[in-house]
Amino acid sequence: MNEPPLREGPTDPRSVHRVVLAPRGGEMRLESGVPPLLGPGEVLIATAFSLVSPGTERAKLDLAGKSLLGKARSRPELVSEVLDKARREGVGATLRAVRRRLGESLPLGYSSAGTVVAIGARVDDLAPGDRVAAGGGGYALHADVVAVPKNLAARVPDEVPLDAAAFATLGAVAMHGFRLSGAAVGETVAVVGLGLVGLLAGAVARAAGCTVVGVDVRADAIERARAGGFQAAALPDAAEATVMSASDGRGADAVLICAASADNAPVVLAGRLARDRARVVVVGDVPVDAPRETYFGKELELVVSRSYGPGRYDPQYEEAGHDYPAGYVRWTERRNLEGFLRLVADGLVDPLALVTHRFPFERAPEAYAALGSTPGSVVLLEYPPLAARPAATPRERAGSRTPSPRRSGRPRVGVIGTGSFAERILIPAIRAAGADLASVASAQGRPSTIAEATLEASPESLIASGLDAVFVATRHDSHAGLAAAALRAGIPVFVEKPLALTHAELQEVGEAWASAGVPAMVGFNRRHAAAAAEVRAGLSRRPGPAVVAIRVNAGPVAPGHWSLDLDVGGGRILGEVCHFVDLAADLLDAEPVEVSATAVRSGAAPQASEDLVATVRFSDGSVATVAYTAHGDSGVGKERVEAFAGGEAWLIDDWRSITHSSGGRARTRRADGDKGHARGVAVFLAAVREGERLEPEFRRAMATTRATLAVVEALSLGAPVEL
Repeated sequence: MNEPPLREGPTDPRSVHRVVLAPRGGEMRLESGVPPLLGPGEVLIATAFSLVSPGTERAKLDLAGKSLLGKARSRPELVSEVLDKARREGVGATLRAVRRRLGESLPLGYSSAGTVVAIGARVDDLAPGDRVAAGGGGYALHADVVAVPKNLAARVPDEVPLDAAAFATLGAVAMHGFRLSGAAVGETVAVVGLGLVGLLAGAVARAAGCTVVGVDVRADAIERARAGGFQAAALPDAAEATVMSASDGRGADAVLICAASADNAPVVLAGRLARDRARVVVVGDVPVDAPRETYFGKELELVVSRSYGPGRYDPQYEEAGHDYPAGYVRWTERRNLEGFLRLVADGLVDPLALVTHRFPFERAPEAYAALGSTPGSVVLLEYPPLAARPAATPRERAGSRTPSPRRSGRPRVGVIGTGSFAERILIPAIRAAGADLASVASAQGRPSTIAEATLEASPESLIASGLDAVFVATRHDSHAGLAAAALRAGIPVFVEKPLALTHAELQEVGEAWASAGVPAMVGFNRRHAAAAAEVRAGLSRRPGPAVVAIRVNAGPVAPGHWSLDLDVGGGRILGEVCHFVDLAADLLDAEPVEVSATAVRSGAAPQASEDLVATVRFSDGSVATVAYTAHGDSGVGKERVEAFAGGEAWLIDDWRSITHSSGGRARTRRADGDKGHARGVAVFLAAVREGERLEPEFRRAMATTRATLAVVEALSLGAPVEL
């Protein structure tokens, strides 16, 4: 079956490689790293073959090779995002973010096949030794070993070789598009665009008993379609006559648009090929701009196919592993993978007949050169056996070892989680504060901008590696557990907000901190901003209680983003409103004693609320409100802080200006937009050097986290909650 044997062998933790694309210039290279972390709902797969997508990956290559202006013209929606960010956060911060993004390497691949070598705790339908096809961008990469959620892995029938199984993801795309067409046995299906997906879609339609007519602008694609079993194929000029001839003069019962085009020519052509009241399905990347006269005149139905099928882009399905019942959703993403593999097993579809090039994995850059130079190329990467056992097993604790020496006065720190925030904000702040970044641990591996740090096999091995401090910047559900683990090991810890998602987690961290006797800090950075310090100093002179009003125009988060998952991110109250509850407590230098809240009712769980007003009463009689919304206009500043006490008032406007009013006169000065990130890190690392426990700061972070949890409780109860 042309399959490499199961990988096994001695130890080398850096034997795993993957194909990455450098965004500047489109350079291809192999990047090394440790094996991916295996999640509880994932399977670890030793890759045997991966398929280079001639459409999606070629488009990424083309975009990477363009100038900055060319990129902007190709992706105008991203230009709009950049301009919005500049309005909200300033030109300097936006330029830094753009430069960082342009410097990131991009892992490639999303369709592969191999052998399961390990399974997570929540995987009960796959086992080590199973042959599987895997799909999904960010998961089924061109890499030696990949960790893939169970719903994106399908068992391969014994009759199917793994090189053929590597086509399953693109086969599922074709199958889902065909299903949406509603075509039945004996009907005529026209396929516009005869790239790999178009050829597979035609093969699926043929297997379903349809008459298939292919259309493409390239003569070689026409010949391949005819050789692959299409009843007819033609160039666009002859397409109408060919379809009418194949359908006894009726026209196509369904049209699948599998082309990629900068204009709507394929959509226009599809309307001409379709019979009266037919269905047109857009599978490829084309502008969905249908000519009204044609589509109205024939009463055509236009449908856009979403990738592999139901479940795609749903984190509950893809990441959490929650399947849809077959009685309600018969053909999910995974079941489409399985369905395509069954067609291959039965001999109804032969994807290997489409292969034009095979390359060993280590020659992947040559494979991409072939993809770019030869139209219609279908390229498979073949993986040799790995010599390193950790490349095919879950990461394990590294064990004890002698740490590298600490330079005088410079703490050796480690970072758990190397996502965008850590790379863009935390790590530069750590370096600026005079610390050595010694180790990182991340499921995504080590970014190219963190070359000096050792890439640890797991968070546990990083904690056990003899560091002076640990920074936790993972997803929210792991903050409390990792912070508590570091504290129990006697290591100072800086944990990004939120500190905890439940009272039980908060208690765990509190107990670990109480017995540790080392510094701990939560990433409530706004209390460290210079503008906040000025207001706090002014309020400290107040003769009595004060009023603080904070308005946050947060803007929307993309649907499906992990932060909205209540189990993983906790929602925006616990993940973001916590910042402003903490800021109010710090400005007032008082403890919260009662919380009430009202939200715009959306039918979602109270914890998922994104538009709300929370009121916090403090121990000295002061009151603070936090008005938080996800649905304001981006032209309005994101954050506004007002404080009133003793005949004076202070206003922080989006951290760009601060106004002090007293005696009927107002004085405004510009601020630099700094929100205190770097200052907070510097304070923490200074405490690490000096052995200061930061007890008042951490106790307040505990109190404001408890108050934020009370915001959710107040929304649930519809009544104030005393703390």
